[in-house]
Amino acid sequence: MPELPEVEVIKKSLNHRLKKQFITNVWTSKFRMRSQLTAQDQELVKGKMIEKVSRIGKFLVIQLPDSFLLLHFGMSGRLLIAKNNEEIKKIQSTKHVHFLLGLSSIYIFLHDQRRFGGVRLVRKSEADSIVSLKKILNIGVDPIEDLFRPRDFFKKTARVKRNIKSYLMDGSKIAGVGNIYATESLFRAGVNPETPTNKLSLAAWSRIIGCIQFVLTIAIKQGGSTLRDFTDPTGKRGDFTTNHLVYGKKNFNCVVCNARLDAKLINQRTTVFCKFCQKRN
Repeated sequence: MPELPEVEVIKKSLNHRLKKQFITNVWTSKFRMRSQLTAQDQELVKGKMIEKVSRIGKFLVIQLPDSFLLLHFGMSGRLLIAKNNEEIKKIQSTKHVHFLLGLSSIYIFLHDQRRFGGVRLVRKSEADSIVSLKKILNIGVDPIEDLFRPRDFFKKTARVKRNIKSYLMDGSKIAGVGNIYATESLFRAGVNPETPTNKLSLAAWSRIIGCIQFVLTIAIKQGGSTLRDFTDPTGKRGDFTTNHLVYGKKNFNCVVCNARLDAKLINQRTTVFCKFCQKRN
């Protein structure tokens, strides 16, 4: 968390605000995150114009003329914007701000309580396009932007014994699908999360991929899922949480069959499912 829909919401909120703005100031806190800009990186981006804001998986990508500025939000990261001194002081007075990007007419703050997120600069001498950057980051197929075909995954996983929940959450296979959206998609597809991928039929893959695309698309339209921390840069909370059918609902009743929902730890994440509607193959 944030997953693909939340980062897409951030991207859409920021692109028109940041495009053609010049970077005037960069600041990083003294607290360690998973990655931070070096002093050299900070000097390199100053004075550069932002060409575009895009997304690769769960990464927010700020495109500069000679480099890509990558932001990852970890478990609790979110971006906040400020347009005047009063708003800047209000945000700076809060804890857990670890990165600031000052622009021509706006300030961007990265707020991350758990500090599992990070900021990274990739020069275009290392990756000259979004496509090559995606390869460097080892990011898989994007369910929203790329060709996402059931037959491709049916063939790829013919000999893969890994369970489907873990496979969906592997960013090198499928980009941006984390615990929330994997759990919700598998429930809607009627597939047990522990099913080995090599046991899935083409029809099952078709249901899974269709449900992933449906869930992600609706989640983006509704501003993502706000559990505790996530808001868009303007402070608006995501409404898709109200459409969670199983995520976070252990011991609730299934909306389809009314049976008690079960939960298991899969790939270090709590996975809620219905043992009747999602029977294991």
